Amino acid sequence: MTALGAAAVADDVRITSLRPLRGPNLWARTPVVIAELRVGALAVQSPRDVGEIAERVAPLVGGKEPLASWGTLLLALARMLQRRAGAPDPHGRVVASAPGDDRWTVVVGFDEEELAEDALDAAARIIRDLLRGDDPEIDETVATLVRTYRRARPDPTSLAVIEEARRRGIPVRRNAEDRTIQLGLGATRHDLGAAMAKLAEPQSRSSVPPLDRSSDIIASLYPPGAPSRIPVIAITGTNGKTTTTRLIAHLFREHGQRVGYTTTDGVYFQDALLLEGDLTGPFAANMILSHPEVDVAVLETARGGILRAGLGYDECDVAVVLNVTADHLGMRGIDTVEQLAEVKAVVPSVVRPDGYAVLNADDPLVAAMRERTPGQVAFFSMLPVGANPVVELHLAAGGIIARVEETDDGAEELVIRQGSQRLTLGQVADVPLSFGGHARFQIGNLLAAALAGFTQGVPLDTIRRGLMSFAPSASRTPGRLNVIETVRGRVLLDYAHNAAAIAGLLDFVRRLPANRRMALLGVPGDRRDADLREVGRLCAGLDLAVFKEHEDYRRGRPPGETARIMADGALSAGMPADRVRSFDDEAPAVAATLEMMQPGDVVALIADDADAVREQLRPFLRVVP
Repeated sequence: MTALGAAAVADDVRITSLRPLRGPNLWARTPVVIAELRVGALAVQSPRDVGEIAERVAPLVGGKEPLASWGTLLLALARMLQRRAGAPDPHGRVVASAPGDDRWTVVVGFDEEELAEDALDAAARIIRDLLRGDDPEIDETVATLVRTYRRARPDPTSLAVIEEARRRGIPVRRNAEDRTIQLGLGATRHDLGAAMAKLAEPQSRSSVPPLDRSSDIIASLYPPGAPSRIPVIAITGTNGKTTTTRLIAHLFREHGQRVGYTTTDGVYFQDALLLEGDLTGPFAANMILSHPEVDVAVLETARGGILRAGLGYDECDVAVVLNVTADHLGMRGIDTVEQLAEVKAVVPSVVRPDGYAVLNADDPLVAAMRERTPGQVAFFSMLPVGANPVVELHLAAGGIIARVEETDDGAEELVIRQGSQRLTLGQVADVPLSFGGHARFQIGNLLAAALAGFTQGVPLDTIRRGLMSFAPSASRTPGRLNVIETVRGRVLLDYAHNAAAIAGLLDFVRRLPANRRMALLGVPGDRRDADLREVGRLCAGLDLAVFKEHEDYRRGRPPGETARIMADGALSAGMPADRVRSFDDEAPAVAATLEMMQPGDVVALIADDADAVREQLRPFLRVVP
């Protein structure tokens, strides 16, 4: 492309979005900014083939290698600008390069977030100037960025305290919104600004220069032997996260700890709801880790939050990974289950060296995460004794495992083993969450929760008591396998939202005694067509399958399409047409299902609006004398 042609399309170069990930993430264990770059008509050209840009850029970035693509050029310029502004040389890479789609995704690390974002914007502007043949005004740009960097940085005394705190292993959290600095976590937290203000009072003044007082400031906040952190338990996986999070929180409360936890239902301190909503990302984690009364943090950590903003914590003491199955594929650049596993693996990758990654040994993608964690490993398995070589090898090496073992009389027991030790937690059928052993998909959640408590020193008797006292209900596990007895049969109200979770729920239905077994299912419309059809096929053999939508979860599909595709899946699996129905809204689907139910029936009902569904069920509730 000629210089004249390049100048004409210079304005095509633009950053369409900048997104900070302030915690460990898919691309780095340190904070990064993600830039989405578009270049329009220039996409089919390499920078080195456009006008005289190669000769003008090479001196700025130290050679012609960064000219391989527009993404590498943006990255090289942004890194150069951060360095010249006085910041440490940031890491960075181009994580997605699709010239055919005019798309580059650039990841750049930072010492100060504001500097990184301004450097990326400035880098894009410099490329436009070079394409036009204008002066990119590098010196003026750097001078502006120097001022930005100095403004964003904490003052020298605070920097010295931060460095001393990190040297001593004290957690440091900086709030990017109000620029406050927190030392410690939960009940051990201190606000650095408040502490320094107190030390500045006349009675606290010292002749020691401020920069030399960092040790004094730390010692005043954390005398010898004072804790500076609380246990952080993180739970991830495709299915079972919320129930497992609530169960782990329950175990620690039984141990006498004050627990803060985050779920898809909201943020809680003990049993008090602090904020309602689907809150499983950094914002919710920060609420708990900055709460001054929290002794233990139990944090549900979902895929979306990791991709959108990174983790809300730098490290954790226990990372529970329950499973990885097909869900949310085709979104945010995650197209395969293997890629989804890479996202989930971020959580065990930040386990402390003295902590534990609690991993599902029966899921190869999860078991492989043992190679990614700096911590120790504890496995759980639902397979028969001897059936999983990963478990047997780990146990033979003295590791910790949890599984189900049969007694001599054929009963199933939940067991933790470490070397030659065999520690029983109780019979599966006696644990309320297993519903007499029929809810097989809950067994993994029980084993994982027990290991999370065990590896953090919760006594066995407390774990046993906690497992036996955690009964699912609308108040304790809202929307998660709530069994509702009605005059027209039993309703299993749940939030299963992908094929694997629905398969587990329907397995439970098939194990229960019933005259007829039915399902009322709905899945968000942003799932792939193949995933929707698979949900329909899972209903084969049921007496009735009803498929429905909810207007808030169509996710871009026209009304009726999601339900129709699921119904097509059921028909393709051999279900007779007179046993398959579909609705484009939830309320009429629930009403029709209730009308078709008869005493002795069991129906699995997936609710998008659980409160509204409960109201529909209320007139039919069975009154127990």
